[in-house]
Amino acid sequence: MKINIFKGDDDWVLSGISLNLESELNKLGIETQYVIVTDRGFSIKHRNQADYHLFPWQGFLKAYVNYYGNENLDKSVVLCTHYDASTFDVKLLNKCKLLIFQSSLQMATAIANGINLEICHQINYGVNNILHGLYSSNDQLIDVLKILGADWLGYHRKIVGFCGRYKNKGSYPARKNYKLISDLTCELVAENIPVLFLGNKWNELLPEEVLNSSFVRTVSTSYKNYSFFYNLMSVLISPSFYEAGPIPVLEAMSCGVYPIATKTGFVPDVITSEYIGKTMPIFSKVSDYMTAINLYLNNITHDQRVDIRKESTLYSYERLAIKINRLLE
Repeated sequence: MKINIFKGDDDWVLSGISLNLESELNKLGIETQYVIVTDRGFSIKHRNQADYHLFPWQGFLKAYVNYYGNENLDKSVVLCTHYDASTFDVKLLNKCKLLIFQSSLQMATAIANGINLEICHQINYGVNNILHGLYSSNDQLIDVLKILGADWLGYHRKIVGFCGRYKNKGSYPARKNYKLISDLTCELVAENIPVLFLGNKWNELLPEEVLNSSFVRTVSTSYKNYSFFYNLMSVLISPSFYEAGPIPVLEAMSCGVYPIATKTGFVPDVITSEYIGKTMPIFSKVSDYMTAINLYLNNITHDQRVDIRKESTLYSYERLAIKINRLLE
């Protein structure tokens, strides 16, 4: 079997999904070709040589059609994320071979809007369990703690974490509850609880007096280093209005972090008991989060963190590749 994997020309999360999935498909003996979706030099011959085309986002399928027309849509496998009218073309998607949804909420929304049930499959995914690991020793994290400052050396597994990118492109800002994040951080700092922001431009969100607090750190680093910073956290907070994932929930779980996340995207599918994580109503207040944080921040055992990581392995790219292969056999 040969699969063309299409991607955009930006280095962001969808590129990571494409690369992870390509690697896992190759391990199954599936030949892949990695293609920039806007590459006009990608000939008809090469397109027709592949058994299937795989798009890690429905927007890439739309870009493909804009460049090449409607040919080979019946060979297309699309990973569908956010329901977005600008990229979610019902007539186009219904011509595809398979549509794979990251969450049951997204799949239900798509079907309610006219997508053919017979081509729909719901597979939760979003973590590379090799890249994101659970470190049992402070020695593996001492250099990272030093980066955060000498006064943070005693904060291993006592930190409240946030992960994402503030003011990212596209619809990203509209999906996160930034006011709650800012207000919650102020409350955490008032109680002398260390807070770590992982990702870009968080300093633009936080009030100056909070940003300058000794209890707050913002870290912008290469994605390959995220695992080290996840391992410093005790809990990860993910408050959103709307999501497909969010993928940081699974990444943090793979590093043994206890997630506290709103019931959006795949969160209700993934966090099925309070032993592995806490789900929150979308419009929960700061006080609700503080109650949950104070309950779990210092009460998660190492064995529990091992079990949280074990749960995350159910949503690996390896399993996604295996399931895609079975559906196409």
